[in-house]
Amino acid sequence: MIQYKTAYLTVFQSELYETTSTVIEGKEAIILVDPNWLPNEIAKIKEYIKLKLKNKQLYLVITHSDFDHIIGVGAFPEAIIIASEALKLKPNKKETLTDIFEFDKIYYVTRSYPIKFPHVNIAIDENKTQIQLGDLECTFYLSPGHTDDGLFFYIKNLQTLIVGDYLSDVEFPFITSSYLDYYQTTQLMQRVCHDNKVDLLIPGHGKATKDYQKRIDFTLWYLDSIKNNEDIEQELMKRFPFYQGMKAAHKNNLLLIKGRD
Repeated sequence: MIQYKTAYLTVFQSELYETTSTVIEGKEAIILVDPNWLPNEIAKIKEYIKLKLKNKQLYLVITHSDFDHIIGVGAFPEAIIIASEALKLKPNKKETLTDIFEFDKIYYVTRSYPIKFPHVNIAIDENKTQIQLGDLECTFYLSPGHTDDGLFFYIKNLQTLIVGDYLSDVEFPFITSSYLDYYQTTQLMQRVCHDNKVDLLIPGHGKATKDYQKRIDFTLWYLDSIKNNEDIEQELMKRFPFYQGMKAAHKNNLLLIKGRD
């Protein structure tokens, strides 16, 4: 379904985990971010882009290598793919593809396009990398913490920040890489928001928002709380209606804090 729409930007939301796929329309280029999940959902995104593309260049931005965020890559073979250098050099690509194959087997899913790991054409290896994508002025930043190969980016024309699996309203932080990296990435996002005019923030899961500071404040509170070994589970249960399905991630965060970081 379409979660959010303006004249130049459309946020599609999957039935699964409120995962977002964003389409940004410029005069000379179209950017697609993290196409997902189910075949019919990807087909609708593909048809939407087909109507808009005409003679424009299609760019595909992958925010990180979790399998749900690369699952639709094969449906857009014409796209120029942008991701982090760490994603490009990821050593265990086959494991990520196996996650997709296993998902499809469990749910009897068939796809009309090949399952493949993104072949990165433009690799981002440092913060504040500015790239002109047609008429769209984009600045890319690295975002380790959730994974070790994440990135987020700011579109100056639209005053929009797209952050991948950070600053969600339906999930607390999922830390699979490094607590310190996650904290520093959140602080970097806060600086980017303060240094630029941000009218819209789009997370990888949950609703787009104009109130980015509330999301940042919660993330920093959560990170401080688990670092200080505070019992916040009751608060998480109140805040997140799907907490029971996510509680293992909270426990993993606590274990990481105790010595796995």
